[in-house]
Amino acid sequence: MARTGRNGGGPLRIAIFLPSLEVGGAERAMLNLASGLGKTAGLQVEIVVAQARGRYLQEVLQGQSVVDLASPRVSRSLFPLVRYLRRRRPAVMISAMEHANIIAIVARGLVGFPECLVVSSHTLISLARRGQIPNRAAILPYLARLAYPLADAVVAISQAVATDLERTLKLDPKKIHVIPNPIVADDILHGELNETSRSVRDRSKTVLFVGRLAIEKDLPTLFRAFRLVNERRKALLIIVGEGPQRPRLQQLAEELQISSKTTWAGFVEDPYPIMRQASVLVLPSRWEGLGAVVVEALACGCSVVATDGPGGVREILDDGRYGTLVPVGDHGAMAEAIVATLDAPFPPEILRQRAKEYTVEVIAARYLDLIRSCLPAGMAPPVTSSLEGHR
Repeated sequence: MARTGRNGGGPLRIAIFLPSLEVGGAERAMLNLASGLGKTAGLQVEIVVAQARGRYLQEVLQGQSVVDLASPRVSRSLFPLVRYLRRRRPAVMISAMEHANIIAIVARGLVGFPECLVVSSHTLISLARRGQIPNRAAILPYLARLAYPLADAVVAISQAVATDLERTLKLDPKKIHVIPNPIVADDILHGELNETSRSVRDRSKTVLFVGRLAIEKDLPTLFRAFRLVNERRKALLIIVGEGPQRPRLQQLAEELQISSKTTWAGFVEDPYPIMRQASVLVLPSRWEGLGAVVVEALACGCSVVATDGPGGVREILDDGRYGTLVPVGDHGAMAEAIVATLDAPFPPEILRQRAKEYTVEVIAARYLDLIRSCLPAGMAPPVTSSLEGHR
């Protein structure tokens, strides 16, 4: 078979396949990975989407291309993806999210390339099997159990996700590689205050939530905890994000009599200045594949209180060394942890140091090592000096 993925002897071509570029953790991570592989390893990265829509479209870096398969649904993107692979012949394809992963595996099976196919899992697939993840078909885990063994490598974004894949899909653990999402970029570590952060910079007690306003984030527990906090400390609750639960949550805030202490910031393109000014970020989720917002808060030197649910948050916080863990759904314990953190925050420099383990450069280097292990020796990209120090 002819060699694939090099354009006239130029850089290795990598395709990153996603459903879209809507706001989400997987989408953000893959854009960061594309940046890392392109800028620091000198690879040619093409972002391939089932449909070119979403807020992140405007964040694609100059020099990167977006290939729109123009498919209204991921399930209908199979043959457009096959046509793309035959036309562009990338050496490597990396996909993210279960439904896209399955399509990528089938497409590679139909055409026989790319040489290296890496699928990444960003959630606890056992929850989808039990119907606990909204908008995730319960059949996906069964399809994944058939398809994932055909990939060259399966990336789990946390050890919790890896264990879940092994148990749920009966996947060979040798095929699973734990590589966290690339989260920390220069704009997190070095940034200026924005208008929203200036409005709260003088408040000494600010409780912050950043994320999608969805059922799995369990904001009612945070609201009930904040009511208890507000009885003991003068504090402000800032909600950054949008989602289907907003009307219900606003009603709950009225019922709990915390509306006057709650600011609804909506979707904020750059939330990091707000994180730098907040006293504590609270993540009340029922589960998290990784918990990227926790890493972002650490990178901003912001103390964290988070629920100890299924997923990777405990791993990020190193069993509580870098933040406080509380039981899922326990608003009393959450309130106690918030008050304790307001009174005695974690040292910001220690938190920032922890976050450096999740920089784009560090994670891109780990993906590059995985790619090199999958490709034939003659095709593998060389180890570049810019990435050597990040291994």
